[in-house]
Amino acid sequence: MKHYTHAHFILRCIEIARNGGQKVSPNPMVGSLLVENNDIIGEGYHAEYGKAHAEVNAFSSVKKENLHRVKNATLYVSLEPCNIFGKTPPCTSLIIDNKIKKVVISTQDVSPEVNGNGVILLQNAGIEVVQDIITEKGKVLVTQRSTFVTKKRPYTILKLAISEDGFYASNEKVNTWLSSSITARLTHKWRSEVDAILVGTDTALIDNPILDSRFFPGKSPLKFVLDKHNSLPNHLNLFHEPNVAKRFTLKSKNINDVQIGLDNNESLDLNEISTYFYNQNIGSILVEGGGKLIQSYLDSNLWDELRLIKTKKRLKEGKEIQWKNLNKSASYILGDDMIEIYLREETR
Repeated sequence: MKHYTHAHFILRCIEIARNGGQKVSPNPMVGSLLVENNDIIGEGYHAEYGKAHAEVNAFSSVKKENLHRVKNATLYVSLEPCNIFGKTPPCTSLIIDNKIKKVVISTQDVSPEVNGNGVILLQNAGIEVVQDIITEKGKVLVTQRSTFVTKKRPYTILKLAISEDGFYASNEKVNTWLSSSITARLTHKWRSEVDAILVGTDTALIDNPILDSRFFPGKSPLKFVLDKHNSLPNHLNLFHEPNVAKRFTLKSKNINDVQIGLDNNESLDLNEISTYFYNQNIGSILVEGGGKLIQSYLDSNLWDELRLIKTKKRLKEGKEIQWKNLNKSASYILGDDMIEIYLREETR
């Protein structure tokens, strides 16, 4: 019989964890296996926020004829098992009650209530715990959750398209469409992967976007728009049923308005907006512009990832972003466009 390494089974945990996708947000994506004598007898993943965790689903998946093998099985899990009562009971209790002798974990859960306490609880129960198996892959899987619980704000992705000569828009207040139809589909995929989307006043007024994910299968994000003076007209696409955008504004006028104060620059306070998202359990947002809003985020410490679409169109003159200390993480060509991914240093 072939002998598999811990990494082999942890990779499978990470693979199935991704099935949870955005349905689990702001919880992390987690996968788990029960392995006895190199044979996977149970596997599960966290499928939806507020419902059973990966470990519970792994135990539940074991077939009746294999139940006697559970006591000799090793439990593999991509993230440290929780030790707290939340929407569901703690997974550490389930593991202990099933008399599991060995647990293998990819990475630690940095949630303040867990953060190594799950491991300690298992060890105190006499269970052998093996940690840090391909831990970097495990950390990437839960990056958004880790940001949410440690910084108390959503994982924030900035998206911007620029012309070949470096402008994001013309100097005139007209819709400047830069990216290709292929890249537009990619943008819709990105939208389906976040909880919410945010745009500025000019983008809402000039581009009149719908901001859904209609060109890619999956859910559409919640919509938010900056509207400092609550002046955007109600006929805009953002305010059409059924997914009506909420306005961040100085003075609330209706049920979909969220009152926000001003920062030192007399702009709506992004820190306050981030706190609002956190309190609403919104674990990730996509900021789609305009350029002023992107610049405000770049000048703050409130962003995590920049997705820059470099197009071959030329504007000759227009509006530019002031870039500072960007660290490129990846790049690839899609049709006529170049997609570049940048991470803040703290996010790397």
